[in-house]
Amino acid sequence: PENCVLLSKAEQILTATISVPPGAAGGRYGALIFQIIPDTATQANAAKVAQEVAGLFLVKISGPTDEKLLLERISAPLFSEFGPVDLKLKFVNTGNIFTKTGGVINITNMFGRKTADVVVKPANVFPGANRVLTATVPHKLMFGFYTATAAMYYGTANNVLNATTTFLVFPARLVATLLVVLFLIYATRKRLKKAGKALFG
Repeated sequence: PENCVLLSKAEQILTATISVPPGAAGGRYGALIFQIIPDTATQANAAKVAQEVAGLFLVKISGPTDEKLLLERISAPLFSEFGPVDLKLKFVNTGNIFTKTGGVINITNMFGRKTADVVVKPANVFPGANRVLTATVPHKLMFGFYTATAAMYYGTANNVLNATTTFLVFPARLVATLLVVLFLIYATRKRLKKAGKALFG
């Protein structure tokens, strides 16, 4: 049916037929959209809210396919005072079929020591589309320059994509406060020494 009435907690099964155009090989995607139709008879003078629910579907069509995904860049904030730090990976699908990518980002500090492995959950990238995935370095206490190296896998052949970026984590306000405290202690060291003698002889 083109429309139906659903009572509270009721279910309705609908069937949709997809006609594939000739020569449309590869991967395609679309959505089935369902809209709630306001009851104009009982709500003639009331405000109307039209809600929509979409269900995404993916279709693989037989024929020549070109599975090609590019990792355009990996980026991070150039400067952060504390972690966690968000990393963003931008993918571009230049093929004609949707493909799933996932992998791991290796984090090393300025001494070349590995500090974390951040897992990027698999996600689909549609043909002709861009998609940005986000992964987070979970550590809160970080200091210095870090390098993030991504190794992402995609496709039926497990092709590998690599990208690298650097970022700085430096607790500037915390360090500034500590330096001020140390300076005050140094500047008043003689007074503190005299006070100690007066108290303890």
